[in-house]
Amino acid sequence: MLPAIVLALLAILFFDARRGRGHGESARRSSCVNNLKQIAIALHNYHDTHKIFPPAFIADAQGNRMHSWRALILRYVELPEFKELSKKYDFNQPWNGPSNSKLNARIEKLFNCRSDDPNSSSTNYLAVVGSETIWQSEKSLSTRSIADARSNTILVVEVHNSGINWLEPRDLTFEEAARGINPRDGKLGISSAHRGGANVLFADGAVRYLTNETLPETLRALLTANGGEDVRLPD
Repeated sequence: MLPAIVLALLAILFFDARRGRGHGESARRSSCVNNLKQIAIALHNYHDTHKIFPPAFIADAQGNRMHSWRALILRYVELPEFKELSKKYDFNQPWNGPSNSKLNARIEKLFNCRSDDPNSSSTNYLAVVGSETIWQSEKSLSTRSIADARSNTILVVEVHNSGINWLEPRDLTFEEAARGINPRDGKLGISSAHRGGANVLFADGAVRYLTNETLPETLRALLTANGGEDVRLPD
């Protein structure tokens, strides 16, 4: 039986998918939101099975990063093609090994925002890794371990031109994410090709649009899992 949060996300996803059909930036932004909601479903399906969110990456005995959380959730994505894709991914070799390289060269639409480069194999959706966040490198948290409100705790963020392959075990650091929305210095951070902000997935499965005017202290509070901050976002 699917958990309640996944059923709710599926219902919202069906409505948004119908609303987002068409062309133009409005449809592309809606498609981006739907991507994040599909990722949310997969992450919560993983959590329902393992009682914890996946780690940001898995490393070998020498500390080399082998697999990303994006590879770990492949079998939990509620899309038929991902069931077959998950069978092709080989966890006995690194993400860029001989067999997996054939997969990481694919343009995977779920991890690619239509407002960004549609022909890129880079992902637009990254975790934020750090001791303050849900993603603590090779460790992760369960929903019960998140002291802050899940509706105010960031799970995955949108990143414009990340340069990170969708299977590569690399994401944003806390410091990179805390630079602000669409940082003016052009460095890697929470960003998008949408106008005036970026989409962000929260731990409760909701996707919200954070504007460029989001205050640094507000953003840092949203990134922490156990900071105890009282954060209020506009509706």
